[in-house]
Amino acid sequence: MLVLMGWFAAAYTLRTGGHIDVALVYRHLRPRLKNAFLSAASLISVLIMVYLVKKSVDWFLYGLRTGIVSNFPSRTPIWIPYLFVPVGATVFTLTLFVLFIRRLIATVKGSGEVDVTKSIDLDIPV
Repeated sequence: MLVLMGWFAAAYTLRTGGHIDVALVYRHLRPRLKNAFLSAASLISVLIMVYLVKKSVDWFLYGLRTGIVSNFPSRTPIWIPYLFVPVGATVFTLTLFVLFIRRLIATVKGSGEVDVTKSIDLDIPV
């Protein structure tokens, strides 16, 4: 459960713009180039997280297939706590993916820096 809360906290912190930002590399870039750089960094982050989600799903399935139980008197099936890792990592990955899309749109439109705290307006005609 603690792992799930950690992933949810990481996703929330990303969504509210609270993560530490090392702007040394892109501080002096023009807005469009800065958005392109941040889009690439976001894409790399998403790809790394997709890999981690896949590995955590494999870990969960291993616990489910083998039927391993905890050493505690409750003999809890180990797949139950293993499940929290892929669920939380998936939530964080989806948050990273949304940030990547927003930065990519800002790069294509040539707009300024992306404000991660604002909600997304897709302007989809109905």
